[in-house]
Amino acid sequence: MCVLLLFVLSDLFIALASGWFAYLMRFGDLNLPESYQTLIIIFSLLAVVSFGVFGPNSSWHRYPWLEQIRKLSTAFVMAFSGLLLILVAFKMSHEYSRVWLSIWMLTHATLAVLFYSMVSVAVKRYWAREENTRSVLIIGKGAGFKKTVDRFLKPNSEGYLIKDTIYFENLEDALGQLQNRINEGQQFDAYWIFLPLNCSDAVKDIVHTLRHETGDIQYMPGLSELPLINHQVTTIGDIYSFDITRSPLDGFNSILKRAEDIVIASLILILISPLCLLIALAVKLSSPGPVLFKQYRYGKGKEKIKVYKFRSMKLHQEESGSVTQAIKGDPRITRLGAFLRCTSLDELPQFINVLQGRMSIVGPRPHAVAHNEQYKDQVASYMKRHKIKPGITGLAQVNGYRGETDTLEKMQKRVEFDIKYLEQWSLWLDIKIVFKTVFKGFISDKAY
Repeated sequence: MCVLLLFVLSDLFIALASGWFAYLMRFGDLNLPESYQTLIIIFSLLAVVSFGVFGPNSSWHRYPWLEQIRKLSTAFVMAFSGLLLILVAFKMSHEYSRVWLSIWMLTHATLAVLFYSMVSVAVKRYWAREENTRSVLIIGKGAGFKKTVDRFLKPNSEGYLIKDTIYFENLEDALGQLQNRINEGQQFDAYWIFLPLNCSDAVKDIVHTLRHETGDIQYMPGLSELPLINHQVTTIGDIYSFDITRSPLDGFNSILKRAEDIVIASLILILISPLCLLIALAVKLSSPGPVLFKQYRYGKGKEKIKVYKFRSMKLHQEESGSVTQAIKGDPRITRLGAFLRCTSLDELPQFINVLQGRMSIVGPRPHAVAHNEQYKDQVASYMKRHKIKPGITGLAQVNGYRGETDTLEKMQKRVEFDIKYLEQWSLWLDIKIVFKTVFKGFISDKAY
């Protein structure tokens, strides 16, 4: 609570101080008009809320440096966007100096980065000092137990230090060793129980033995080798649930994602409608057949959805239940189709799928139903891709895994990026993927 209060007060101070400093730099005095003071206060409140939702928290020092910058950038952009919306909505933008606003925003962003960088360094140094660490007694067995012991035997930025260990060979021996330490008056800030799930009875007995101890008791079932997706502990009624795989787009996030899809897809469709008409006409003139190619693919929850593309192949008949991937020099592809496929222009009609709610702008690319049946037993966690809607572009595509997946290894790498997207989803990640797609994701020598 004290850390969060410090962050709130700091956000408020940085926003206020940077606004006054910017006025001093622009106009040479600190006698701000009431309208300027009001705007500074409004932005300060927006910054507190935005940084509280998107920015630092009590685990701030544990984030990698780039992740810290990403969180700060997201919080700043959201606060500044809110300010701009207010200025535009109330037609107030002409009342304020644009130079002042620019200096203010630049100063605020710089101070925020400097402050939170110093906080991160200071907290890491604090916890790295042995006298500030929390002492731990760990009870367990297996490779995960050994890995944890090795990691926390010396001071670290997490703030925990293992002072004693009990290797679990059998329950009676482990309980005896634990009781001896209690009888000797040894006390620890935390007790870590590192046992597999099939030792639940042993965990219960260990917790009972520790019933008079005041240190935190934490159970670590060693699930790191499982394909965890957005794992967390929740309650269903009065029952605790460890969620091993969970969609990142539940609740408010699903509303945010849908709003993103509608706004971006609508804008893009307006911009590309003349191009789509020209492509449709060219497809019609280039070879006999319909303009659009429609194919059933799996969507969210393995629901079959109809996906649209501009037709890039000559009409042909596939064997029942099979889908042959296009290969380099494929005779089925028309000359126009080859151009459409390598530039991704054949996928433009999928923005209609987005407005229909079948797809998203960003997400795992939908594969043909036959390919799903082929790879679901060959690639670990393959079907987890269908926890969210498929996308027009995705993390795998902007990292080079686009086009033909002619080897199992290529499909495995594509799925790895899809699962990584599920684990790390955020609005900011979607924006980065969209920008990467614009600048390097459309044209590819791997698409044919």
